[in-house]
Amino acid sequence: MGYSSNMLFVSFTYFPMGQVNRLIPGIYLDSKSAGMYTISDTVAQLSVFFFTTFSSIFAAIISELYHTGDRETLAKMYADITRWIVSLTLPLAIWMLAFPEQILSIFGKEYTQAKYVLMFLAIGQWWRSWGERGRGLSSLEGSLEKKVYNSRSFSLGFFA
Repeated sequence: MGYSSNMLFVSFTYFPMGQVNRLIPGIYLDSKSAGMYTISDTVAQLSVFFFTTFSSIFAAIISELYHTGDRETLAKMYADITRWIVSLTLPLAIWMLAFPEQILSIFGKEYTQAKYVLMFLAIGQWWRSWGERGRGLSSLEGSLEKKVYNSRSFSLGFFA
């Protein structure tokens, strides 16, 4: 129960962390600029689609391999998953960097003004998918306490 409640708390704090990037522009920018940012952010988040999908699919398998001690299969699966995530995510990020105006023009010509925002966010989201690929393994290796501590510290500052 302790593990589940801690993971619930961590997941709960990740939700506002994921939305704050839309709330802040909505507070400080005019509605047009905030809308352009939100569209760019939504498109850029397509970059993490494969990361999220693979993480969800293989979490239980990775957990079982870790707890049964099959480190060799775990290492091979982790390498394969990482290769798939990077090889599927990188073309999306490159596409967003190479054709930001064409992508944003789907939503209307005025949205093409946010092309640099899309490019910046695409780089950030790709980096996120690359950097967070071991997130699931860290909770299996006993790093959950650090994760909970970081989430609690963040949430105290966020909700204060």
